[in-house]
Amino acid sequence: MIDGLEAARQAAELMLSTERFKHEIFSDDYGVEFLELIGQRRDLIEADLERRIEEALAEDDRMTGISDFSLAFAGDCVHAGFVLETVFGTIQMERSIMIG
Repeated sequence: MIDGLEAARQAAELMLSTERFKHEIFSDDYGVEFLELIGQRRDLIEADLERRIEEALAEDDRMTGISDFSLAFAGDCVHAGFVLETVFGTIQMERSIMIG
């Protein structure tokens, strides 16, 4: 059993690992929309990825926002790093997304 900051980390990782609208078991509010980014231009991804992550995490009341967002492109992948702010404290998060 976990709680507090570690539970918030686990919840965030699960939300960012679940594609929204793909699984009937989850509500339409759960998950993130990364599949739409495949094949998109780099400038579109740079402009939209932070918003997608922030909106997905905002569905959980324990998450209060993100800061220090950064992106790094490497081939067919983009790596996002950010600080997740929660009611329990902050968590350094990273996520890699296939875009090609």
